[in-house]
Amino acid sequence: MDEPITSRWVGFAWGIIALSFAMFLTGGAVSSIYRPTRSGVDEVFRPSIESGFWYWVAAFHYWGSAFLFLAAAISIVWLFLAGFRTTGRRFWLPALSLFLICFALQVTGNSLPLEQHDIRNVNVEISIAAQAPVVGQRVAEFLRQGATFSDATTRLWYNLSIGLVVLLAVVWLWQIALLRSKTGAKLDIFDRILGAIVVAIPICLAAMLPRATGEIYNQVDASSLAANPSWYILPLHCLLGLFASISPNLGWVGAMLIPGVLTLIALTAPRWALAFSPRKRLGVVVGCSAVL
Repeated sequence: MDEPITSRWVGFAWGIIALSFAMFLTGGAVSSIYRPTRSGVDEVFRPSIESGFWYWVAAFHYWGSAFLFLAAAISIVWLFLAGFRTTGRRFWLPALSLFLICFALQVTGNSLPLEQHDIRNVNVEISIAAQAPVVGQRVAEFLRQGATFSDATTRLWYNLSIGLVVLLAVVWLWQIALLRSKTGAKLDIFDRILGAIVVAIPICLAAMLPRATGEIYNQVDASSLAANPSWYILPLHCLLGLFASISPNLGWVGAMLIPGVLTLIALTAPRWALAFSPRKRLGVVVGCSAVL
């Protein structure tokens, strides 16, 4: 049995694609005035985005990237609940890949404005990586590019963001090809409105709310681990704290091993969840949400 995927999800997916394309354009525009050094950000980038055209572009990119991550999460939950006896199973890997890339972009891109809170979060994230057995210290040294956060760190994370954007473009084209050839769904006016809402929400947020800003980092922040976790990584920080409370050497289990295992399980979902009833699939979603 191979039924067409719901047209509502297809409309939502087209909205995600449109928003990701908008992020590609605004990210490229912002990068034209961005320099991955402390002086470049402090003297050129930050003054440029304080008003006028660049202020709105930066605000839209800030809110749009956050909402794209949330929309990608909603998309994979929606697909999972729809089951894998429909054409939806063909979209599982690109949709999951989009979600994981958006998460990675939040991690790497969030540090680029070089604000105090963001740099301290980067230090915490690198310290988590350092706890991994065998390769942890080498990974941490690579991500930090030195003893403390510096311009070399910024350049690396900027280049990582560019690489992730290239991967996002590949997944974007993959999903477009599938949507154009595999859905069998006819979009009505409500489907199109749903897709438009995905783009409209970050536009409204950018118009109503400023981009979150803070002071540029200083020498103390460059090595500090005192930071409240950002919203997108809060579950991993909580898992880190839970396992670190058992033993300081187990923090990586909650922050790295468990998310890694769950990612591998998610990649194989079209196989193991094929025979799940709607109630069982809903139970999996509720259980995962409770843990998060």
